[in-house]
This record gives sequence, structure tokens and C-alpha cells, in this order.
Amino acid sequence: DLNPLNDAISASITSSPEGTTQWLITLNTDNWGDETSWEIRDEGGSLVQQSGPNAYDNQTEYEIGVTLPNTGCFTFTLMDDYGDGMNGSQFNGVDGSCSIYALDDAEEPLALIFDYDGSFSFFELDHQVNVNATVGLNSVEWDEQAIAFPNPFSDVLFLGNIAFDGNETTSIQVYNALGELVDQQNIQLNNSNSFGPLETASWKPGIYSIRIEQGTQTRAFRAVKN
Repeated sequence: DLNPLNDAISASITSSPEGTTQWLITLNTDNWGDETSWEIRDEGGSLVQQSGPNAYDNQTEYEIGVTLPNTGCFTFTLMDDYGDGMNGSQFNGVDGSCSIYALDDAEEPLALIFDYDGSFSFFELDHQVNVNATVGLNSVEWDEQAIAFPNPFSDVLFLGNIAFDGNETTSIQVYNALGELVDQQNIQLNNSNSFGPLETASWKPGIYSIRIEQGTQTRAFRAVKN
């Protein structure tokens, strides 16, 4: 075509950040939103998800939720039909932008895995992401009576109103937002059906799922470390 900007212009971000199977794409279009599109492919090159053609209006913000089918290596490609990327300011317009956050089980941002600020041109911008965790803590049925305090917490955490029937040994499992087991121990509940302090100094800041089991009885807590 007559546009010299799109003559073999492409870009690639070589880093491979780690993410979850839940993404939030935030897309701010420039003055030519209908030129912008994107796709996600797995490590075998199969198409996983894509935007439609001419899907976006000019100078508009979009938030797009993406659920990936499994863990593995995925490539996100941001595309511009004209070859100038979303660098609208070079034509006296406004620059667009695109960012992607991996989300935790509470659908809160966990890690920034892609960030384009509209400052340069491209035809295709490829970005690889190593998806290493399936977020699934939303499937936990949180107990309305049991409490974790203080919440948020810093170095120690107490669990109360557990209300199990029996005094046998009770197990605690603690999972981070990626679903990874970070702590596990057996405890003996006191007469008030509470436990603490639970030492948390080695835990990183973030959201935690705490599961307590005694026989067939189960309680689930969610707590946030500052």
C-alpha cells in the first residue's frame, strides 16, 4: 500500500512474565480505534482468543476480561492495520495505550504482564507470558461465621468462631492468590474454638485463603496481609 510506516514494522517484547489464567486487558484507543486489534495464541500457535475486526471506537477505554483454558506459554499480539501502532500524537492526535494485568481469585490485579504506552509505532507487537497458575479460589465457599483477625494483618493472625463439634486434631492449610500452599500444620483448638497467633512473618503481602478441617467439618477464611 501507500503507507511507508507499515513496511515490515514489527516489535517484540522478549521478557516472559509469569501470570494466572485470568487477565484484564485495558485498552485506550487513539484517534483511529478501528485499526487496533489483538489476539492470544498458545505455545502451539493455536488461536485462543481475539478481538473482532473494527471492534473499537476512537479515543475510548475498554476493559476486556480474558479466561485462558490452562497454564502454559501464551503469546499476546497487539496489532495495528496502518502500522503506526497507537502512536496518534505523530499525526497531531492522541496516543493510545494497552495494559494487561494477571488477576487473582478475587479478580484483583496481581501482576502487570504487558504495558504499551503509545510512544512508538508497530504493525504487530508480540509479548509472551508464562501462565503458571490457575486461579480457583472463587470456588471456595467462605464461612460467614468464622472470622480472621486482624484483617488486614501484618505479622500474626488469629482465627475465631470456628465452632467445630469435637476436640480432635485439626489441620490448617494456607494458600496464596495463585493457589500455592504456603503453610500447613496440625493444631489443637482451645475451648473457645479459636486459634492463634498464626505466625505469618514469612508470608508475602497479598490475599490468602485459609482452610481448616476437622474430620468432615471444614471452615474457610480469606485474609489480606499488608
